[in-house]
Amino acid sequence: MPQLIVDDISLYYELVGPDTGEAVVFLSGLTGDHNNWTLQVNRLKDRYRCLTLDWRDTGLSGESHMAEYSTADMAGDVAGLIRGLNLGKCHIVGLSMGGAIAQEVALNYPEAVASLVLASTFCDRPDPVEVPADKRTTGHMRQQAAVKMHNTCDRLHLITVPTLVVAGSRDKSTTPESQYTLAAWIPDARYELIQGAGHLLQLEKAGDFNRLLQAFLEVNPINS
Repeated sequence: MPQLIVDDISLYYELVGPDTGEAVVFLSGLTGDHNNWTLQVNRLKDRYRCLTLDWRDTGLSGESHMAEYSTADMAGDVAGLIRGLNLGKCHIVGLSMGGAIAQEVALNYPEAVASLVLASTFCDRPDPVEVPADKRTTGHMRQQAAVKMHNTCDRLHLITVPTLVVAGSRDKSTTPESQYTLAAWIPDARYELIQGAGHLLQLEKAGDFNRLLQAFLEVNPINS
């Protein structure tokens, strides 16, 4: 079972694809895990090195030693994993909470980021985020608290890597309007709307999302 210790936390990960391929890191949302990206990994793994992971307190990863933590702390987990696996600059793909954490990775660890894909995400989240009753573990409640504290809105203008923001037309949690605004705050970010998709657009409209993702990666190669 592949695991790496980052700041005393054992992080479970899966890394597939050719050793010479550009690295793509997939970050899941609240209550999600590495399995959320299977359809994307299967699409890209012949050409790209695809990294998925379980967040601290989630799935096969270890428990956090911190009573509470932030999305910036979780971004540190991602950066530590990238360093530990010697992946260099990576394309970072994040959904919902994962997109919020991706923003923190780009802002705090720019040396690790070649491009960003932000799907169904947010730069602040003052409204309550409900965790389903069957998911209310201590870890998930800690992550819920981290989401509530997240705010990168006034720093988005500092993101300089190519960025794609993807919204679902039926997403009532992170609305298309909020996604459009987020994209407008990131210099030269591109905005795409997937018709008929809700919040989990990488699953609900995998074909459409995968086409957008692959096209974006192809026009933004690392070290171009």
